[in-house]
Amino acid sequence: MSESEHLALLSDMVETCYLVFYELRLPPYLIYLNKAQKKQGTMYCNVICKVVCLCEDYKKLIQKIMKKVLVLLLLSITSFAQNTPDLKGLILEKDSLFWKGYNTCDYSLMEQFLATDVEFYHDKGGLMLGSEPVIEATRKNICGDVNNKITRQAIIESIEVYPLENNGELYGAVMRGEHYFYQNGRRTGSAKFNHLWLLEENAWLMHRILSFDHQASYENSDQEKIRLTENELSQFVGSYKSQNFGVVNVEQSGANLLIKSVSMVLEVSPKTENIFFVKDRDLEFQFVKGVRIDVIEKGAKVDEVIFIKP
Repeated sequence: MSESEHLALLSDMVETCYLVFYELRLPPYLIYLNKAQKKQGTMYCNVICKVVCLCEDYKKLIQKIMKKVLVLLLLSITSFAQNTPDLKGLILEKDSLFWKGYNTCDYSLMEQFLATDVEFYHDKGGLMLGSEPVIEATRKNICGDVNNKITRQAIIESIEVYPLENNGELYGAVMRGEHYFYQNGRRTGSAKFNHLWLLEENAWLMHRILSFDHQASYENSDQEKIRLTENELSQFVGSYKSQNFGVVNVEQSGANLLIKSVSMVLEVSPKTENIFFVKDRDLEFQFVKGVRIDVIEKGAKVDEVIFIKP
């Protein structure tokens, strides 16, 4: 058999490798092969071909070679696949499972994704070293009061994931983004975060956690106000009386209303035809025309301001 015939035979063998991957239903990483890797595969075939040409019993040799080619292809494909866009999905999955444990007080689930020597940097709570202090802080501060439960939620559209490589080999990833915090289901704050994930013995673990730029944040922070006419706004103008604040005056201020008493001045924006909100507080005012204003804070009615006169 000529060298060209052997080359054609090994070319068929490489195609067979692809079919084997397909038939075994292995992950479809082959679609990510780039030109350089295909060229590298061809190089393997050329080298193998020269060996085969010197061997009369090429059938047995081809069987041995085919196994090696399969191994080489699998290693190459796996290495490349780890650097594809699927990395973001993988890290998001691991990260979401860790925070599921945090939100549900499942400490064993949290521990699955924490390195024993993890470093947790918090711009308000300081530095924690090791997985045990992180778990204990969660147990005490997050899960200690069932009537005052804190939960965390990532802002998915803010998340970015960057691979860390050493000579082309993936060994970790940096994840960054923003997240919200909730108290008993109502948003109370926001912050930024950086997570360092490292791949160790086929397991992804968080080694560094940074949580910083903590600020107050409420559902109303993102609330878009509607536009009311001057007549629609003027129907709420007048004097009211509150047990907590005494006389309260409501005035029109452009497209908003001003609620004024001796101790406070609040500018409120229309959320609906009769509900007005404060931009950076969990506070709303529900007007019942000519009757009262219901003051709603953190979802609960905290005051009733009675209408006195226009």
